[in-house]
Amino acid sequence: MTVVTAGRDGRWTGLTVSSLLVAAEEEARVDFLLGPDSYLWDAIRDTGRFVVHILETSHRALSDRFAGVAPSPGGPFVALDVDNSEYGPVLDACPSRAYCSLESVRKSVDHMLVEGVIESVDLHDLDAPLQWFRGSYRSLADR
Repeated sequence: MTVVTAGRDGRWTGLTVSSLLVAAEEEARVDFLLGPDSYLWDAIRDTGRFVVHILETSHRALSDRFAGVAPSPGGPFVALDVDNSEYGPVLDACPSRAYCSLESVRKSVDHMLVEGVIESVDLHDLDAPLQWFRGSYRSLADR
């Protein structure tokens, strides 16, 4: 599970993205789907950049907050430690992240494939990544 964030000057947006593809070619790349009316897409299009935060099992509430299924009066960034970066808002609680620039977008009737280039990464020990499988959260320890 990930939270993708974008925006600048305190006009931030973010969304839980449960499925994305990372490929290492000459340039590392990341691809994911968004709805055409997504505020996240608007921010990515306007800035040309975004941050992909990799979630751990301790981030379930954060995942729900950015998915819009948990209450977050005032918006999903309220009461979170967030830093500005040239790529968008950085969630301090998620130390594993990728800083990306928009490469292209492929539009369909009901979704868009966002294709980005990974410019840099912050990687930390990720012992328990958060996963979504068959309608619920899972961990690698689940059997």
